[in-house]
Amino acid sequence: MTSLSIRTEKEIIEELDKLAKLQNVDRTTIVRKILKRGIEEEKLELGIALYLKGESIGRVVDISGCNIWTLLDELKKRGITKRFDFNDEKEIILATIAKDNPALQKKVKELF
Repeated sequence: MTSLSIRTEKEIIEELDKLAKLQNVDRTTIVRKILKRGIEEEKLELGIALYLKGESIGRVVDISGCNIWTLLDELKKRGITKRFDFNDEKEIILATIAKDNPALQKKVKELF
């Protein structure tokens, strides 16, 4: 594991310590947990922003690191309507019926 050193306000340190104490963990553990969650959220936000600028669903899934269903649910929650794009629909079909079957994925891709 690699170290990271940051400077921050005293209030943030106090809040981290409170959270760590409530969860019976040390400060480092709570910081790791928050950083991981923050990175996941930031990737999702970036993916959605790119989707709104015209990026494909498949690319947004790759960028965000979440699965296609989580992404579609998040778009729905935010009231973002999915635009029809043939390649996006193909990605959804592949994620639905062929996600764990490379041979079937190949056949579906050949159909389209």
